[in-house]
Amino acid sequence: MIYGYLLIDPLLATTEAIESQFGSGATQQYELSPAILRTCKQIYEEASDILYGKNTFLVSCIGHGYGNNGDGRSELGIASLLECPLSRYDRDAHLDLAEFATKSQFGKVKHWRVLVSCFAGKEYGSTTELLEFCRLLFYTQPKSVTVVSVGKKFTREWRGFHDYDRARVGDRVFPASTVLAPLKVLRNLQELKFEAIGTEEVAYDVQLDDKVVAEPGDPSPLSMYPSLLACAQAFERSSVFSDAMGTVRWYRRADMAFMPAPNKFLRQKRIDRMFINPFKTSVTHPVEQALELPNSLAMKMTWTISSCSAVIPEYLEPQYQRIADLMDQLRAFVNKQKGEVDGRPGILSPDAIFQRDEFADIGEQMEDLLEGTILLEDCAKAFVRDLSPEVRRLVRLYQERFDGEYDTHCRDRPLKELNKTFLSADWQGWCYDFKCAAKDMMEQYLRIREARKKLFEGDVSISEQDCACDISLETWRCDQVLDWEPNMEEVPGSSSENAYVIDD
Repeated sequence: MIYGYLLIDPLLATTEAIESQFGSGATQQYELSPAILRTCKQIYEEASDILYGKNTFLVSCIGHGYGNNGDGRSELGIASLLECPLSRYDRDAHLDLAEFATKSQFGKVKHWRVLVSCFAGKEYGSTTELLEFCRLLFYTQPKSVTVVSVGKKFTREWRGFHDYDRARVGDRVFPASTVLAPLKVLRNLQELKFEAIGTEEVAYDVQLDDKVVAEPGDPSPLSMYPSLLACAQAFERSSVFSDAMGTVRWYRRADMAFMPAPNKFLRQKRIDRMFINPFKTSVTHPVEQALELPNSLAMKMTWTISSCSAVIPEYLEPQYQRIADLMDQLRAFVNKQKGEVDGRPGILSPDAIFQRDEFADIGEQMEDLLEGTILLEDCAKAFVRDLSPEVRRLVRLYQERFDGEYDTHCRDRPLKELNKTFLSADWQGWCYDFKCAAKDMMEQYLRIREARKKLFEGDVSISEQDCACDISLETWRCDQVLDWEPNMEEVPGSSSENAYVIDD
């Protein structure tokens, strides 16, 4: 009972908790009440449930300004994006959303009061912030949420913002159904209420799913999004382009447009990576477009797993089938050539390189080298993502920068050296380059296989109806890395003294 007197404070649910005269809440004084939690661990465990479980916390989603965090994503941390008594000191939190929900005090709050407005200054400002907040609630599962619609006069006079120079109110009134669309991702709330502040008559209505307030056990489509994102990222080799798939600031993309890059631009040594991602520009690749969750929620007013997973049959699954077939051929080629071939050591056998002068027909070995070279080149082409015509044009305009993202020691450089070692009959060098490139391709293929399985397995999965195509897990395919060790049976003429071994 004494904890209730100390820690339950109605002020936490009012605008006074975050208004500017208190430094957006940073200098607001709550006397000695929260300090009791720092007394000892036992008191913290006993009292924290009262503080975070009994109080109602206000959070403002009324058009805050945005900044660039330096990595090209143009997004602030969740704590800096939302004005709330709990985030008054956490202006630079850049944690992953799920990590932030579980490790911060946000995850302990059971009752929220959310401010939204159709009059927020920047386009879809409230929608974007409300979306981030709803995604946070998906991981924290609070008991109740009260949505407070704020009128134009209140929004204009409001001063609890991070950026004081940015206009807060414009002449345009954004559709209420769009502003409130992110509420559709909520699930299993015990209570969802709506209130209004201000004299303006604005119909704050949105057709919510019955599952928003429902019994536990009915997951939101948002829970499937990480698996779909991970699957798409597995097809992308560049870490820059792969990480960009998960960004949610759709309106902050660089606008490259269809203009040839001047030489001066190409000669610059350092360019922000956001300007060299042709998959997320003014023309967006269909896969990246489908994964832009705020775009689907705010602009189209609805987001379903079917609309997002539609890219699977058109882009991801056809590429996967090409990769899988070629990787099976590559595995068969390696298994064949590391042992005995027609009574002689294969080209990947430890003895093949040092005994090449003893072969009756060197041409047979050259044929095997040629077959392996062509097969590996075909495998490399299969991993190249399918491009839409518009994205292909942008890639061609910035070809040098685009290729630079894939110029790795593990695959691209060995592939370039493969032809040289083949033409010079440097079989030892050819084997080394072949193994480096093949090993890297197989690792990516297995990552794709693993991510693909998670889409259709587990408690939350995508159905074949969502994908609109017949997809099999293909459990008969091998999920092991390439085995470079020679076959157990002895190869004629082999000896441990001249064996050529490539270290893993």
